[in-house]
Amino acid sequence: MADSILGSQRRDHFDHLVHRQILEGLSTAKTDGDLIKFTLNYLSDRTIAVRVGQERSEEIEGERGVPQGSVLGLDYYNVGKFNIPLEDNN
Repeated sequence: MADSILGSQRRDHFDHLVHRQILEGLSTAKTDGDLIKFTLNYLSDRTIAVRVGQERSEEIEGERGVPQGSVLGLDYYNVGKFNIPLEDNN
C-alpha cells in the first residue's frame, strides 16, 4: 500500500511541475544554451487528454508536467523541483 501511495504522489508531482521551473533550474545551473533551447522545444506544444472507458476529453495545452516514462522525465523533474543540475556525460 505504501508503494502505491508513494507512486501516486510521485506521478502527481510529475504532472504538476511547471515548465518554467525546469527552465529556471537549467538556467540557474548555468546549463548550455543549446540544452535550454532543446528543453523548451521538447516541452512546448504538448497537449493533454483524459480517457475513461470509451470517453475521451478534449485536448488542452499543457504548461505543466514532464512526459512520464521518457528518458529525460526524471532529470527534468529533479532540475525543476530540487535544482539538481544535469550531469555532463561527455
